[in-house]
Amino acid sequence: MFPTVPIQLFSYDINGKPSFNTWWHKKHHYTFFYTKNNNKPKRKYPQLDFRSQQNPAVTFMRGHLIDLVDGTADTTISKYNYIPEQGKDWGEHVRNYLVKAARKSGGACAEWDFYNGKEEETMDNTSVPSGRIFMVFDGN
Repeated sequence: MFPTVPIQLFSYDINGKPSFNTWWHKKHHYTFFYTKNNNKPKRKYPQLDFRSQQNPAVTFMRGHLIDLVDGTADTTISKYNYIPEQGKDWGEHVRNYLVKAARKSGGACAEWDFYNGKEEETMDNTSVPSGRIFMVFDGN
């Protein structure tokens, strides 16, 4: 029997398409969101302390799960829409490129994060993923 994983953040975009995030035991597991909403994102973020518990001099990047332009006011301010990321390469370069490709076709994206059992935790007790699988769904 598989465990039930609660959906921590769920919303509909302005076009009625759903987006959601699942978290279980302080770990993000899955996100799904549609692109091409053309929302004007609100720049109000939750207070998160993504400094490492093991080494407070290290601060992880605040990565978002549902893109701000594709979400709602609820997804922008929810702590469940942000995840600590190591470095800027993934979020600012690779992920942005993939999401822009999905947005261009009117598609969707999904992200699975995984953990090795020895992951770091942030000061606000969020586990830092050891890796991820990111999928882009073409809208055509």
